Amino acid sequence: MQLATIALLALASPANDIKAPSVADCENAYSDVIVQNYEPPLQTLKLCAANQKFDAVSRSRYHLGRAWALQGLGRLNEAIAEMELSFTLPNPPYRLQIVNYATMLRSAGRLEDSLKAIIERGEEVDKAEGEGPSMMIQYHKGWTLQEMGRHREAIKAFTAGIPHQIDYPFVYLSRAASYSAINDRESAKADMRKFSEYFTNDWRKYASAKELSEYRKQLIDHGLKPSW
Repeated sequence: MQLATIALLALASPANDIKAPSVADCENAYSDVIVQNYEPPLQTLKLCAANQKFDAVSRSRYHLGRAWALQGLGRLNEAIAEMELSFTLPNPPYRLQIVNYATMLRSAGRLEDSLKAIIERGEEVDKAEGEGPSMMIQYHKGWTLQEMGRHREAIKAFTAGIPHQIDYPFVYLSRAASYSAINDRESAKADMRKFSEYFTNDWRKYASAKELSEYRKQLIDHGLKPSW
C-alpha cells in the first residue's frame, strides 16, 4: 500500500510542477506560429491565453496565434472555437481578428456565419473608427458574398473598399470574377487591366509559378497581354 501511494505521488508530481510560461515564452511561441511552426507552440499558447496575469489584449492575441496554428494543421473547427474564445475577452476586437474568424468560417462552408461576422463585427469596427469602409473588411465581405453567388452585392462590397487602398491588385481580380459571372465583360476586362497594372514585382515575388501562370491566362482570356 505504501509503495502504491509513493508511486501515485511520483506520477502526480510532474503535473504539479508545470511552470507557467513567461512573457518571453509566450512571445516565442507566437513567433513560431508566424513562421508556420504550428504544432510545438500549441500547449504554450493555451497556457498563455489562460493566464489571468496577462492583459486581455495579450491573451486575445495568444488565442489568435493558437487559432492560426490549428488552422494551419487543418483542425478548422478547433481554430474557430479558439477565435470565439478570443472574442469573450474584455477588449475591443480588431480587423485582423475578425477577418481571420470570417475566413475560417468561410473555409468551413459556414457562409452565412462568415457574412454575419463581417457585418456585425467588422463593419462595426470601421464605423467606430469613423474612417468609412476599410479594404480589409469590404474585400472579405465581397469574397464571402461571391462564394454565396451574390455577385452584384460582392461587386458593391469590393467597390466600397477601393478608395481606401486603390492599389490593392486582388480586389480588381476578384471584382472581375463577379463582373464575369453577371456577363459584364467590359467591366471585367477593365478590372483585369487594373489588376495587371497594380500587380507589381512587390506582389509578384510572393506568387508561385502556378499562380503567375493562372493570372497570365486570365489576362489573356480577357484579351489582355501581361507585361510580366
